[in-house]
Amino acid sequence: MKNTFKFLGIIVFAAVIVFAMVGCGGDDGPGSGDPTDASGLNGTWVTNLFDYQIEIKFNNGSSENFINGIQGTQGTYTTSGDQITGRVVRIHGDYLNFTLGMGLESKWYTNSIELKMALQAYMSEEAANEFVNEMFSPQTANYSISGNTLIITSDGETITYTRK
Repeated sequence: MKNTFKFLGIIVFAAVIVFAMVGCGGDDGPGSGDPTDASGLNGTWVTNLFDYQIEIKFNNGSSENFINGIQGTQGTYTTSGDQITGRVVRIHGDYLNFTLGMGLESKWYTNSIELKMALQAYMSEEAANEFVNEMFSPQTANYSISGNTLIITSDGETITYTRK
């Protein structure tokens, strides 16, 4: 179960942290923290992680991600200097079904008792609570932008995205 959390955590981290990137102010580096200062990042960014294609769509401060074309998460972000903080607001059942082989309903879930209860069909109550709490907790990382390349680094792990 711990390896499952780590795997999904990496996938989710890749998605969550990129939500924060909308706040950067262009191609010269970290942004101002103003989510409306996102014109340089509006559009789609992609990376391949393991055997999955992660796609992030940006639109003036809102963001959502897809994994191999499947709806993933939606979230919020803030920036400060070269630090970004992203937070998942909703996760789609299809995303969990695809990444973890679950059988959840095909709908959006928030940090709710409903999601925790649905997950308990696949894991213990304690594991479901830990999973949901981790999934919806803010994540902070360092970032930089150079041309069409976005680099995110956290806990020694680096993920590179390319503008599509």
